[in-house]
Amino acid sequence: MSGWKNKRQYSERLGRWAETWVSIYFWLRFYRRLHHRYRNPFGEIDLIFSRGTRLIFIEVKFRSSADQKDQSFDHIERNMPHPAQRKRLIRAAYYYLETHPALTAKICQFDLAIVYPSGKIKIITNGIDTWVK
Repeated sequence: MSGWKNKRQYSERLGRWAETWVSIYFWLRFYRRLHHRYRNPFGEIDLIFSRGTRLIFIEVKFRSSADQKDQSFDHIERNMPHPAQRKRLIRAAYYYLETHPALTAKICQFDLAIVYPSGKIKIITNGIDTWVK
């Protein structure tokens, strides 16, 4: 972490790297990126992709701890993102759909992408089922 002014700046840089890595992951699977770090009055959506009839809102998390690599995936899924963040993400997605009416016919899903220091990516597909409680 030497050379960085503070831990927050370092974490921000890792988060941006993780978002770029996830963008490449989806791009290689023939998804079209519509937005990166889309912001509106309700919050921010890390990535928005589309393919065919699907519209995917993606929350990206970078996990620097090797310990979290060994935790069960169910444990990670249950605890990320935080309930308040889930609510903001869902509100931001509704707002996005209101401002992009051409996309309202698409099937929406919320994915969680977890990126590890090795570059490994774990995707929880259609995580909305576990996010909305």
